[in-house]
Amino acid sequence: VSVSSGKFNMNDGKISSNTGNGVFVNGGTFTVSNTPTVTENTITKNGAASNVHLAVSSYITIGRTLNAGASIGVTKRTGVDNGVIATGVNQDYSGKFFSDDNTYEVKYEDTQLVLKKKATQPSEHNHIWTYRATDATITATCEGEGVCDVNKNGGSVTITAPANLTYSGTEKCAMVE
Repeated sequence: VSVSSGKFNMNDGKISSNTGNGVFVNGGTFTVSNTPTVTENTITKNGAASNVHLAVSSYITIGRTLNAGASIGVTKRTGVDNGVIATGVNQDYSGKFFSDDNTYEVKYEDTQLVLKKKATQPSEHNHIWTYRATDATITATCEGEGVCDVNKNGGSVTITAPANLTYSGTEKCAMVE
C-alpha cells in the first residue's frame, strides 16, 4: 500500500508477506485503530524487514484506540524527524509497535511514539575457533560468545594428497578443496 496523498484508514486487517514494503507513507495520512497487523513485509533492495516505511515528515495517526492483537512494524531512517513515528498519542501504545531494525525499540515520550536505540546492544563478538579433523576434512567452528556473523560455522576444507607420494627430491603439492 502506498500512501502519498489522501488517507488510508486501517481499522483492522492484516498486511503481511509482501516484498517492497507493507505500507509506504510519503505525504499522506495513515491512520490505525482496533487490531491492525502489519508484519513480515520486506524491502526488495536487501530483503530487510520493512512493514510501515515512513518517509521524512510522515507519521502514523492512531485513531480511536488500539486493542490487543495490534502489531505494527515500523521503519524510519536514523535521524529523520528525531525518530518520531506517531504524534498526538493519548496513551502508551508502544507495545503495539516494533522497530523493523532490532537495534531500535518504540518508546512513548511526550504524546509521541519514537524509535530509540536500545540501551543494551549485543556485545562485540570475538571469534574463538576450534578445529576438528575427520579423515581428510578439517572443520572450523566458532565457540565465541555472542552473535557470530558466520553462524558459528567457519566452513571446512578437504585436503587431497598427491597421487605419487614417493620422494623424488622435489616437493609434492596437496590439493585443498
